[in-house]
Amino acid sequence: MNILQYESKIWATADLLRGSGIKESEWPSFMMPFFALAMIESRLIRMFDELKAEIGEEAFGQIEQDDLVELIKDRGQGYNVFIFEKNQSLSDICTNDKSFDIDMEAYLNGFDGETKDLLGVDAVEGEKFLDIKGVITKLKAKKILFSYTKLWAEIDLKPFNNSEITTLEEHIKRKWADISAETAGEQYTPDDVIALIAEIIASKIEETDTLLKIYDCTCGGGNMLFGVEDRINQKFKRLTQTYGQDWNDALYALAKIESRFRPDSKIEHGNTLVEDKFSNEEFDVVVANPPYGVSWKGYAKDIQNDKTERFKYLPSLSDGQLLFMQHLVAKLDAVGMGVVVHNGSTLFSGDAGSAESNIRQWMLDKDLVEAVIQLPTDEFFNTGIYTYLWVLNKNKRAEQKGKVMLLNASEKFKPLKKSKGSKRKEVDEANRLEIVATLSAFEDNEYARVFAKEFFSFNKQAIMLTNVDEQGKSYESNLPRKKDRSGEMQPLKSVKLVPTAINQGEIALTAFTLTEDKVSEDSGCSGSNEYGGCASLKQYFTEEIKPLIARLDYKEQPLRISTAEGQYWYDPAQETLIREVNGKQEALGCGKIIVKAGYKKATKKLPARIEISVELTPDYQKDYEIIPFHRDPAENQAAIEAFMARYINKPFRYLENVVGVELNFNKIFYTPEVLRPVSEIMGEIAALDGELEGLEAGLSLTQYGKLKQSLINETVTRGLDKSVPMKENEIDWLRSEIPLSWDVVRIKDLAFLQSGSSIISEQIDTEGDYPVYGGNGLRGFYSNYTNDGNYILIGRQGALCGNVNYAKGKFWASEHAVVVYLKRHVNMKWFGELLKVMNLNQYSLAAAQPGLAMDRIKRLMLPLPPLAEQKAIVAYLDEKTTQTDRVVTTINNQINKLKELRKALINDVVTGKIKVVSEEQTP
Repeated sequence: MNILQYESKIWATADLLRGSGIKESEWPSFMMPFFALAMIESRLIRMFDELKAEIGEEAFGQIEQDDLVELIKDRGQGYNVFIFEKNQSLSDICTNDKSFDIDMEAYLNGFDGETKDLLGVDAVEGEKFLDIKGVITKLKAKKILFSYTKLWAEIDLKPFNNSEITTLEEHIKRKWADISAETAGEQYTPDDVIALIAEIIASKIEETDTLLKIYDCTCGGGNMLFGVEDRINQKFKRLTQTYGQDWNDALYALAKIESRFRPDSKIEHGNTLVEDKFSNEEFDVVVANPPYGVSWKGYAKDIQNDKTERFKYLPSLSDGQLLFMQHLVAKLDAVGMGVVVHNGSTLFSGDAGSAESNIRQWMLDKDLVEAVIQLPTDEFFNTGIYTYLWVLNKNKRAEQKGKVMLLNASEKFKPLKKSKGSKRKEVDEANRLEIVATLSAFEDNEYARVFAKEFFSFNKQAIMLTNVDEQGKSYESNLPRKKDRSGEMQPLKSVKLVPTAINQGEIALTAFTLTEDKVSEDSGCSGSNEYGGCASLKQYFTEEIKPLIARLDYKEQPLRISTAEGQYWYDPAQETLIREVNGKQEALGCGKIIVKAGYKKATKKLPARIEISVELTPDYQKDYEIIPFHRDPAENQAAIEAFMARYINKPFRYLENVVGVELNFNKIFYTPEVLRPVSEIMGEIAALDGELEGLEAGLSLTQYGKLKQSLINETVTRGLDKSVPMKENEIDWLRSEIPLSWDVVRIKDLAFLQSGSSIISEQIDTEGDYPVYGGNGLRGFYSNYTNDGNYILIGRQGALCGNVNYAKGKFWASEHAVVVYLKRHVNMKWFGELLKVMNLNQYSLAAAQPGLAMDRIKRLMLPLPPLAEQKAIVAYLDEKTTQTDRVVTTINNQINKLKELRKALINDVVTGKIKVVSEEQTP
């Protein structure tokens, strides 16, 4: 008899709950304690029968009652007076509804103390675990306690052994997890993933007579911990011992109850990160599926003051996954290994120098990571995200030392015939064995790559750029110089101007030292007094002057500074400061106009005052470059300098260099689209033109769309003339050659990129000219850039995508968009099409960290043809895609006409305009 036949029967008990108005999300809390009752009772009766068989029927009958009680209790699996002394079970209690309430209370109180604690029989305050007392109270109030208990009493698990009951328990707990988990952090590990983890562990252990200790620091109800143990026991005769800890009351109780019916298992309650109940233990094997993206802010002080030395670095308060990772590493014995389930954030979250990056670097430096395996999406029950198995190993083989395998198993699955919540796929046995074989071989193949551990490190080299104008000149050359302490002449940091007027749009300032007697009545503050209605000169500074000065941005709108000598302003076309004296203009070089305002307290000699000042400074910009890391310091520095020489064309000086670590599956396993020759594509388009008469409509439209995009991709990235000399390139997303005359540059060299969340929010006149951006709903944030330049908007739904729109002038963009402002002479349409071809989505690794994704995208390499060729490409594509679109429109029109004819025909039949006769009436 298959125990899984009881799954539907157990789940049918929820029908009573539904009929009583109990919410579906609350069902697990009502079902858990009664499932535990059925489990405990069946196993106690089974244990009693086994004991009787061991001793023998005749000898067993001669044992004194007190001795029998002690004999049963020595088994450590629990005790119940009704079962062992009165020979009654839950089903016997449910035969008499008159005495049910009294008998049920006596039955529950007949359990031993630990069982009552786990069930929550006597719970009043504090830890209630399964809280059966509270559940019974609610069921009584709903008038269904007797009926509900009777349904559970009909579930007879006595014929089944521990492993079979564990299998049923896993299926039931999976359904509970599916309906009660409210966040992606609450993960129940599917059976197929547990089986894969067990296969990985089994491939690394040997058949010996030593005890194998297995540990799960977030064991939940024990499904992973016990599932791995059972599978190992099926393969090996080696003795096993399981250890687990969890702080969820109900799940801990289920795991604890389960552990009592296993040969050697210890389960503890509590927060592993704060109170390690196995602090003196080390383990051969660790497994865990810690919660994803769950904050540890509530117990941050305990972690920060931890004395166990488990935590080398403390990650962001918003996600404690890497705390669990460090804890598990600390629990491994000298040759221990483990498999830990995480989401993608543990691979790449945090910048270079952050705790997350440092934890990854520490693990690689210790050579603890054997492999990381990317599982398919839609593998877990309440989330569709990618998940990853970190394979830890302190006992690597010689050929594995200093290396890490990335194994992309995202396509190693079998679709489920019927979805289970968000779970639509499973890693079936054939794929599990293939994954384990690949891991054991530890060699490159089409979906697995082996790297030296240093491969995952990178230099984040900070630099201070000196921006220059179109003539390559910085304002720094115009700064006065003075001797420093060593006697060498050094430029000053800035030049202070003595303004007579400041003008920007409607703003005009002519007074630059404001005291109480100089503040006018029309300042805009409410009320009326000598401070323009403000309570004090300081309040006037805070509420009026400071916001006004903050609006004076020389790049936003023309800003003119007048002095007794002449006028100064910034020319955005030449990217330079201009000085005009007596009608003669002089370019001073790229620099900044800084307007400041400060409030000065009164002194003995001077009254309280507001001072407004202006200074000109060079335009320095702190930036950084991401450069591959080399283990040898000299080689590493040489690589940094070579990178700078190739890609940085402005004066700069080196700042700090920080080494970071990330494991980037997308970059390594990204497969670019194979580009096809234009001649081949145009030939197929011509062939499809000839098929219009036949009108294979659905197929033709699909082909036209694909061919059109292929034509765009091929032309944008390789140009019009394929006979010109070609060259290899270092662009990781573009594997084909590019014309020899084309440059390779970074996106940030051509354009400003901003995510909507970083664009300054500002109310503007709603009568302005606002473009419509398709279905993206791009609104809510106002761009910093308000001149007549060109903009590209890229829609972003949690991650960047190639949904490109174009705009001019002012516009609104939501936080789910990216704004691209072209800085140089680049054709906007060519650049927009190139962004689509690049498939930016694969570079947006952290939807929760759009700033980090944006920063990576700014540094992406791209091919850059001369401007004239860009325009020629756009003109060619406009002509060819217009032809293609015209054909598609023709097909659509014909399809629509057919639909209209069909609809009209049906309408005429229904309304009687066309008479219909049966075949019998036909002469």
